[in-house]
Amino acid sequence: MYDAGGRRRKKKDAITAWEDESRHAAQKAAAAELTRLYIAYDHHAAASVQICPHCQRRMNLLGRRARYMVTSVGTLCLPRHVYYCRTCRCTMAPLDVALEMGQRQESKTVRQWCVRLGAALPYAEGAAVLRRLTSVALDAATIEELSVAAGTALLALQRTRAQAGAPPEGPLYIGIDGATMRVRNRQRPCQEVRVGTVFTTEPGTDRPRLARKEYVAELGSLEQFGATLWACAERWGVMDAGQVVVLGDGAKENWGLAALYFPGAIEILDFYHACQHLREVRLACFPSTSKAGDRWLATQCSPLKRGWWERVVAAMQALPVRSARKLKILTRECAYFTTNRQRMRYSYFRRLGLYIGSGVVESGCKQVVTRRMKVSGARWAAQRAQAILCLRCAYLTRPDLLDRVA
Repeated sequence: MYDAGGRRRKKKDAITAWEDESRHAAQKAAAAELTRLYIAYDHHAAASVQICPHCQRRMNLLGRRARYMVTSVGTLCLPRHVYYCRTCRCTMAPLDVALEMGQRQESKTVRQWCVRLGAALPYAEGAAVLRRLTSVALDAATIEELSVAAGTALLALQRTRAQAGAPPEGPLYIGIDGATMRVRNRQRPCQEVRVGTVFTTEPGTDRPRLARKEYVAELGSLEQFGATLWACAERWGVMDAGQVVVLGDGAKENWGLAALYFPGAIEILDFYHACQHLREVRLACFPSTSKAGDRWLATQCSPLKRGWWERVVAAMQALPVRSARKLKILTRECAYFTTNRQRMRYSYFRRLGLYIGSGVVESGCKQVVTRRMKVSGARWAAQRAQAILCLRCAYLTRPDLLDRVA
């Protein structure tokens, strides 16, 4: 066997090239067969009277016009019948309508591929993966355009009032957290993305385990995030749920949101966030390498997990204070634990079989924001960022929606 330059290939190279050559041959055969099927469908559609979708009048045949279409087996040139409406002055091709082409050149399947790649990877990387695995050559700008359009359509779909779903058998959890990302705004180059997680659990061997989840994310205002989170919870049957649990950190706006949209819900302060506040006290009052500080931190986490917040506050107040900075930190942290004392009844919550940590929500922030939006050098326009955030949430928890909006 010989290569493109006429040089004889080595036997090993020839064997490894068989797979690629077979795939290319199969794609050529599939492209020819697909072209034949599309032309046959177009001839069948041309045999019937075409009615204008706008004015419902009969359309006149203009003739056959060629159109290029990027498909999963390559680029096809399709001659198809085109019709014209004298009243509306619009044109229509039955084959384009059947294939849901619109003004795009990409087929439905290729658009679905691009949307998934745009939700999962940076655009340039997605274009390279698409070209390598499928031989479909589209640039990064095309994948971005398709992804943003799909994300915008999905955002409008999710913000509409949906039919309430069936209530869960166990508790319905609402997790609230946030992460920052860079946007194209000189006044506020770093803005917060609020991430909400609605999930349910099922009985496990020693503790409940995650059953289902859904992410929502908003770069906009807190009010818009609350409305989006409520729409998601409503789809999960929050109105008829027997028990609703809100998990979050100590941010006041999160608990205000919970009180507004989920009154009567059990509010739980994330145990690991509370331990992080104890760690700040340890770093402020002990040297960084102090073993006494490590022992103090370990002895405080244990009673905190049992819900004994009074002992923790008393232990912080007993620490020696020799500077105004330490006094400020201790006063702030004591107020933090006192304010959230009702949300720290961890022993009681564990007896009820509830989550006391927001690991699912923390994972959502990393999966939605960090891994997709905070890639190296990325600075997002606000509207495009919101579209991709919505697309990313669906990619992670409701991938069936991506095929609907592609």
